[in-house]
Amino acid sequence: LDSGVPNILCCAVALMELGYQPLGIRLDSGDLAELSKLVRAKFHETQEHTGKDFSKVKIVVSNDLNEAKLHDLRVRGHSIDTYGIGTALATCEGQP
Repeated sequence: LDSGVPNILCCAVALMELGYQPLGIRLDSGDLAELSKLVRAKFHETQEHTGKDFSKVKIVVSNDLNEAKLHDLRVRGHSIDTYGIGTALATCEGQP
């Protein structure tokens, strides 16, 4: 949160100034629910400070997501737009 997010915010603002629309940020470790909320807050803060529209910038998460982790995210609340699910689709956790 202290290095990657400020970097993407600076890059996103620069891209917007050049006429491009940044697509999003990917979070792949840590407390994804909490991090997604903090990142969304940073998007809003940067939008207010710069006047650049961050409403279309998506938050994508991955990190061995499965049904239990998705349920936990839903229960806890989050600000996630897209989920990257691969391992749980390709392998059966109960019978690897």
